[in-house]
Order: sequence, then C-alpha cells, then structure tokens
Amino acid sequence: MVPRGGRGGGPRSDSRSGRRADRHRRRDRRRLLAVASLAVLLVVLGGLLAAEHRGRPSTAADSLPGQRTLLLALRGPAGQGVAALLLGADAATGQADGLLIPSSVMVDPAAAAAMPFGRTVGLAGRTAASAALTDLLGVRVQSQWALTPASLAGLVDRLGGVTVSVDRDVVQTGTSGVQTVVVPVGRARIDGAQAAAYAAYLAPGEPEAARLARFGQVIDAVLLALPTSPAAAAAVLAPATVAGASSVRVDHLASLLVTAASEDRAGRITYSVLPTRPIDTGGAALATGLDQSAASVLVQGMFAGSLLSPPGQPAVRVLVESAPGEGPAVLAARSRLIGAGYRFVNGSTTGSAPLQSLVLVPDASAGSLAVGRRVATTLHLPASAVQVSAQGQDIAGVVVVIGVDFPGG
Repeated sequence: MVPRGGRGGGPRSDSRSGRRADRHRRRDRRRLLAVASLAVLLVVLGGLLAAEHRGRPSTAADSLPGQRTLLLALRGPAGQGVAALLLGADAATGQADGLLIPSSVMVDPAAAAAMPFGRTVGLAGRTAASAALTDLLGVRVQSQWALTPASLAGLVDRLGGVTVSVDRDVVQTGTSGVQTVVVPVGRARIDGAQAAAYAAYLAPGEPEAARLARFGQVIDAVLLALPTSPAAAAAVLAPATVAGASSVRVDHLASLLVTAASEDRAGRITYSVLPTRPIDTGGAALATGLDQSAASVLVQGMFAGSLLSPPGQPAVRVLVESAPGEGPAVLAARSRLIGAGYRFVNGSTTGSAPLQSLVLVPDASAGSLAVGRRVATTLHLPASAVQVSAQGQDIAGVVVVIGVDFPGG
C-alpha cells in the first residue's frame, strides 16, 4: 500500500458523484450546432478510396493470430493530432477495418481534463491517445503511431511515392502572401512532401470531414504500396517509427500493416467514420461528442475481436473519482479495470481524498453488490469498500472513489 498526500476526510463521495452527474447532464443538454453530414463524408471517402483498388492483385501476408488494433495519427504543426485512423486487422478471418476518428470529438483521458481527441496525440508518452480512444469506444486499442508530416513524407518517399486521386488543389501561402498550388487536383503519383500536405489539408470553410477523407486516402495508398514481406516492410517503416513516436515494435507494426495491406489489395478492407454529434462547449472552437447508439453498432461490427466485453454483453462502466494529485492512482485503477474488461470513465474532482477508498453501487440488490465486489477485487480493495450510494447517477454502473489507502498508486 502506497499512501499519498491530501487531507483525510469522510466519505463525501455521494455529493461528488451527484455533482459529476449534473455536469455530464448539463453538457449533454447543450444545443447542437450545424456541421457537414456524416453521410456526405462516407460517400466522398468511399469514392476516393474505391479508385485506389481497381485491378489490385491479392497477396498473402504473414501475421500474428487474432485481431490487432493500431491507432495511426497525423500530427499538426503544434504537435496535436489533425487526423487519425483506428486500424484493425485479423489474418485468420480475412477482415481489415479502418475507422477514421475526428480530432474534434471530446474525450476524457485518465488523470486529465476533458479535451478534443486531437490534443491527446500531443500529450506526453506514446499511449495517451490510444488509451483515450479505448475509454471512449470500449475497444482495446493495442498500439499507437503518431506520424509527423516529415515522417509521413519520408515514408512515402521510401515507397517511391503513392498514387491518389486529389479532390481539389492543395494551396500553401508563403511568407510574402503568395499562394502556390503544391498538389494539383486530379489523379497522380505524388511524392512524400505532397502526400503529407494533402493528408493534412483543410481548405478555408471546409468541414473536418474533408481532411479525414484525404488522410484516409493517403494511408490507404501507403498500405497498397508497402512491400508484401513483413521483413521488407519493417525496413521501410523503421525510420518513421522513431520520428513518429510509435508505441509498438517495428516488426509487430509491419506484420499488422502487411496483413491490412493484403486485405486491402483483395478489396476486403472497410473504411468508416466514427459517428459524432456536434456540441457547444461554450468556446469558439467546434467540438463533437460521440453518437453512442450509432457508434456502438459500427464498433461492434468492425472490432468485435477487440471489444472489452463480448458483443451483446455491454461492459460495466466504472466511474473513477479522484482528488487533484491522484494521477498515478487513477492510472493504476484504469489499467486494472481495462485489463478485467470494464469501461473506465474519468471522474476527477476538486475535493480532497477520503482516507478510505470506496466502491459505490446503485442499490442493495444481490446483482449490484456482486458487481461491486468484483470491481473491488479487481482494484485490490477489500469487500468492505463496497457501499450502496445514497445519490443516484446515470453515468456509470459503479462509482469508485480513490482514497489515501488506494493500493499501488
């Protein structure tokens, strides 16, 4: 047991849970804003990617068993993510899927404040974005690869360029104000610098959907251009994994991408866009929230082999409340919960930590108490930590309050 600082106090968790629930309800009631239709993006993306698949031969690839997942992101000039793709590949089933993730979708990372997903790509460490996406979707995102424009350009150049159908002129403005077309509209083979510019391009007035479609098109072209041998692919990928902050070994990365590329060449890869709904966060920047019902159907179909719980059996959501300074304990709790198949929900508070950690369940039914005891066991807490909450909330099935006694923080 590792005690940490903070004044001891009584179990004031019910009031904190209530305040947290009120904040979530108020956020969900904020008025919707107008943005481009998801259906339009799917049509655009489908048309762009379909052009890259005509006449491609199928090639077998060596692979590790089971579905593997990779979050592939592109950083912007300030280090934040401007576009991202969750890629899943399973050689045994012959299925590969790519889910494009809007940078504006709000996430609630462990031990941090809520933020747009793109910002998590720039956080310290190499797994912050993949962890945030795991918590958002209930999918085990096993690895993360954040490419800089330079590392993407270098990768494309080592592949000898890629062929894409550019949907509009990509224009860059110089220091003197002169505009230059760096990637002209039309189908062409482009080099690394052009590919990086096209993947990140968003013209004035365009919705984020347009950039996502271009990024997806470039990544698809990279997959199609990869060598079919994992060893050869690893040699091409290696420099980009160093510059691009990868959390996975290059041989494993190559195996996953070669598997996805094999399915891509055979026309068996599916691309979709994460369904979101616009929300008003009170600031000037546009943000979106997850469309829970639409996303659940999509994710279960694309990533059934990587869900935290089996399809049709929703994982129990566990809200973890903590006082400021309890980051290590929160991360430890999240790791244990995710490992046991629970959905982690961040619930940081402004109060001080109680002396004892609590596991709060909504009622005294045998089922609720059993779930509470399992959560307590997962977190290495005694059964006596399980209590019935006196205040209702609709955010999670179980609320955990991190106390000074929390083990292993």
